Amino acid sequence: MNIYLEQKCFSINIFYYKFVLRVISLIFAISLAACSSTPQSPPLASSEFACKTDLHIEDPLQQLEKTAKQSEFLPVHNNKDAYQWRLALVDQAEKTLDIQTFIWEEDETGGLLIDRILKAANRGVYVRILVDDFLLAGRDSIGALVNRHPNIEMRVFNPLEVRDDRMVFRGLEMAFNMSRLNHRMHNKLFIADNQAGIIGGRNIGNEYFGLGKKLNYRDFDLVVQGPIVPEITDSFNVFWNSPSSFPLEKVVDADVLNKTKSKKVQKEARQKLDKLISDSKALKQVFNTEVQNWNVMLENAKEKKFTGKSRIIYDCPPSIDNPIPGQVSDLLGKLAKSVEKEIFFISPYLVPSEKFRDGLRQLTKRGVRVRILTNSLESSDSAAAVSGYTRYRNELLEMGIELHEMRADAGHTHLFKTQSSTAEFLSLHAKVIIFDRRAVYAGSLNLDPRSIIWNTEIGALIDSPELAEAMIEGFERDLLQDNSWTVRMDKDGAVFWHSTEETISITPARNFGQRAAMFFYSLIPMENQI
Repeated sequence: MNIYLEQKCFSINIFYYKFVLRVISLIFAISLAACSSTPQSPPLASSEFACKTDLHIEDPLQQLEKTAKQSEFLPVHNNKDAYQWRLALVDQAEKTLDIQTFIWEEDETGGLLIDRILKAANRGVYVRILVDDFLLAGRDSIGALVNRHPNIEMRVFNPLEVRDDRMVFRGLEMAFNMSRLNHRMHNKLFIADNQAGIIGGRNIGNEYFGLGKKLNYRDFDLVVQGPIVPEITDSFNVFWNSPSSFPLEKVVDADVLNKTKSKKVQKEARQKLDKLISDSKALKQVFNTEVQNWNVMLENAKEKKFTGKSRIIYDCPPSIDNPIPGQVSDLLGKLAKSVEKEIFFISPYLVPSEKFRDGLRQLTKRGVRVRILTNSLESSDSAAAVSGYTRYRNELLEMGIELHEMRADAGHTHLFKTQSSTAEFLSLHAKVIIFDRRAVYAGSLNLDPRSIIWNTEIGALIDSPELAEAMIEGFERDLLQDNSWTVRMDKDGAVFWHSTEETISITPARNFGQRAAMFFYSLIPMENQI
């Protein structure tokens, strides 16, 4: 995501840069204080809220066998299907909707979803929306208007004090208050009536649903039903009630709130939303913009579902008591150590720590087959992330790991791109681990320090050989050389990229600018922030 690139620009761990940035940030903060009525967000506080995730159990699969009940899972690879399922959950909801996301874009898909949520709220559905604030700050007016609906409540996670949409201001404030603001909520979930839900890697925006203008993401979700859904709701409640989550009206500038009280402003906002939807050829061509009956899709899905024992695993929100609490990655690491034959990692951002590399080395020494699918430079949306990965590419290959990098012009792009999209390239965004063709993890965790250390993450851990096989079949399509580069090393240590059409010896890139940016970021010691 572009947020990673922006954050990293202001996360340089060098004394000089930190000093300069903090001085500049202080000047800006003082200069803006007079024109901002936003109350100061307090530092992380201890609280009475309970966050019990049991991330420290030693044998996750044995725990699943003993304590978990069977739930149902539908893998969703196709971007159009992923959006249809979100619309279906909103349209079918009768009592409640709980939505948690890192990004909510002000584009066609974001707007249509808001429209459907408002209609659900009008028929009595109570809606809770929790969004991370890093990319929300400066776009408060729309959220404030939606929040005025009596059946909709919106909260923001770890809010910034300066409510400005310019990235430079957010970066400067982060540099000045890094200890608090560096913790971001990366969780994504969607729950209707505490009966059905979606969990996976997709944020809300055109690129995640096949309508992207510059790029589309190859992502992955699970539609879930059964006992796992209340667990997802419990995780949502932990974040909703945490000291890091603030009601939107406590964060937004007073003048913005006052404007939303105006019936004229409310009417104009409604007209603007209607126009966004009615004028969008993309929405009309791809999605039905009216509330509809989803019985046919729901009936067809019954034959495609898999069952398995499962549990939700998630990081606790940070607090003074636990500034960096137990990590999802720790539990997944324990599970990886128990793998006997094969493990398959899918991650858009791959910056393997020394601990992670040591774990991989132990696996390959035992004869375990290790496969990794990640982005190439050409398919990535973050040159900074790729700069961290390239430092370890040779080492991974020397271990005997099967390494694949997504092609920007992948042959199966049509599965993730609608006819209305003008996207120039495809970028991997799925976050999945498959253990011994038996257990799977699907969620929001990237295999990089930002996800592992700083962000909060969530995912479903499922014991289901049938689901594991189906997911392997889906992702092995990505490994075909029409879709991904096979990365290898010759006997002299030279790396080359092989496809059905050619073999090259230089990192695949869309243009020279990408290579220059990657080289620039490789010079900056910021790996623990990527």
